[in-house]
Amino acid sequence: MKTGLLRVAALLLLCWHLPVQAEVRELGNGIRLDGDFTQGGMVVGKAPVGAVLHFQQRKLALSPDGVFVFGFGRDDVSPQTLQVTLPGSTQQKFALAIQSREYRIQKITGVPERT
Repeated sequence: MKTGLLRVAALLLLCWHLPVQAEVRELGNGIRLDGDFTQGGMVVGKAPVGAVLHFQQRKLALSPDGVFVFGFGRDDVSPQTLQVTLPGSTQQKFALAIQSREYRIQKITGVPERT
């Protein structure tokens, strides 16, 4: 568990200076998402302590104060699913709409394909 939280902290520090188009989404029941809802974007969330969260069927680490983080793949399509189970409550599923993104593709000629 400690290594998972250390990874989350390292990721947050790494992304501290990256330019993002932050958007805040309040999902109710104390669940808040703040981040870049585009392909390749990162989202930091807050949930009540003791909640169990899954993003795209993968369990998310939750810090002792309820903070979690997840990201969208560069080729992910909308919607992406966040599943939340609050302590003593039923499961809730949220369909998160994400924006597609244009990537600048660079091609280098003269280099073997398998480098």
